[in-house]
Amino acid sequence: MIPAPWHHHDEPTLHSLIREAHTHRVAIEAIIGAAPAWEQPWSRAVHLAVDQGRHAHDLFLVDPNRVVVDARDVQLARLAMTLH
Repeated sequence: MIPAPWHHHDEPTLHSLIREAHTHRVAIEAIIGAAPAWEQPWSRAVHLAVDQGRHAHDLFLVDPNRVVVDARDVQLARLAMTLH
């Protein structure tokens, strides 16, 4: 895995999106694994729920099958407009 230095400082981080999704009880819409074509960047998006572990700061993503998703596999993310 190679770190990507092109993150824009005015864009929210995945960590901040996860916290916001948990606070507002909405899902995260995300691209997992290989990125899709440039023309349709959200074409393979999946909805991920945010679950909380034992501590308030222990938040993690789970797919529709309740499998934990490694945040390092998320290529693109935004808040979804649906509740989870």
